[in-house]
Amino acid sequence: MTVLITGFEPFRGRRHNTSWDVARAVTSRLRGNGFLTDAATSSGGRASIDLAQLPVVFGTVVRELPGLVQVRQPRVAVCLGERTGTDVPLLETRAVNAQVGRDNSGADVDRPILPGGEGERVLSPDVVRLLEEVEGLGVSDDAGRYVCNTTLWTGLDLARQGEVDRFVFIHVPALEAGDTEGLRRVVGRVTRAVEILARA
Repeated sequence: MTVLITGFEPFRGRRHNTSWDVARAVTSRLRGNGFLTDAATSSGGRASIDLAQLPVVFGTVVRELPGLVQVRQPRVAVCLGERTGTDVPLLETRAVNAQVGRDNSGADVDRPILPGGEGERVLSPDVVRLLEEVEGLGVSDDAGRYVCNTTLWTGLDLARQGEVDRFVFIHVPALEAGDTEGLRRVVGRVTRAVEILARA
């Protein structure tokens, strides 16, 4: 059983991206806390945690995430992005068919993700209920229109096609570099979410 965790590269002139900091820390914690042994025992086979950094580029992420899933074949995929204006991690439940903004390639876009496609895609209520027990994890139905929304849209399609058993996108607070207490708090909540999804 494989769990894929992703975060994003820095963007808009920032030197770091909190989502990548959290993704690396969660991966390290899960590799060291006995999770892999427990997961391997419960699944009857080998368990692994895969970590990947996604580009903040609209046209690339729609290809790279499916490519990662095809190669690494995770049962669970947890994608992380950073968001200002929140103090807690937010489970995103809805993606809209829109891409708006300037990405790291320099492209300034305002277009649908899938021309002629449905207006939105939503996370399974069963997955939302699974994560209700994670203390300090909020829920949002607005992932914006930037690359995070496109990633959520793409991941929900992978789950719908059965390429992964469970997919979630979690926005983490945009923390200042050196905010070790904030990072520790967020990492604990995201780690708990990953454990629940993997053991469900």
